[in-house]
Amino acid sequence: MPSALAQNWVRAGLVWGAGLYAVVFLARHSALAGRDDLARWTRAALGALRAAWGEHVRAPLEAVRAELFATFRRRPSIVSLEEYEADRGALARMLEAFKQDLEAKGKAGAEGVGQAGPETTSPGGARAEPSFSTASQLGSKTLDPDASSVPPPASARLPAPAPSPAASSSATEAALQQNLDLVMRSYEKELSRPLRNLLLGDLARCALIQVQKLKVDTESAMLEIDQ
Repeated sequence: MPSALAQNWVRAGLVWGAGLYAVVFLARHSALAGRDDLARWTRAALGALRAAWGEHVRAPLEAVRAELFATFRRRPSIVSLEEYEADRGALARMLEAFKQDLEAKGKAGAEGVGQAGPETTSPGGARAEPSFSTASQLGSKTLDPDASSVPPPASARLPAPAPSPAASSSATEAALQQNLDLVMRSYEKELSRPLRNLLLGDLARCALIQVQKLKVDTESAMLEIDQ
């Protein structure tokens, strides 16, 4: 059986001839022969490659990106920052008014209970008068105040440091969350008798405050998406 070289001598001869021609060609056009053809051809090929990349790949992609960003910039904003601040301020005022009304109702109920309570009477039926010892003790406390309770002069007191914006913002958020918790507790209490409290109680008011809170949260999410 003939060898592999004998079977493929034509192909091997062509490969050897092409390799020899390539070596001679490179040697004639390289710096060994005193010519800079190879360097010039390499620079020309790289320049053509860069030009093709910039013209057919980079420029179209940059044009598409610029068009997309221009579309987003020209798109009108659904919610503005001023609208969000106004709605958030309205929510804070609604919560504060609800808290004040609830405290006023609690004070009115406490005063009614105090007025309806029984008076202290003596065993004979007459109203008991304060004893002389109690009155004397109260008088002595009034006439002889403790020296430690006297506040220091204004010149000796140091001015309170001004609160920082971060501290005031955190305090506002804490007060807002506390008022929201108060509304939710009142809402749960009002739901025990929904029909009666819907007409005579604060059930509708609590529901409207929750709707305002949902609106503020939605506007905040929209602003984050726009950014």
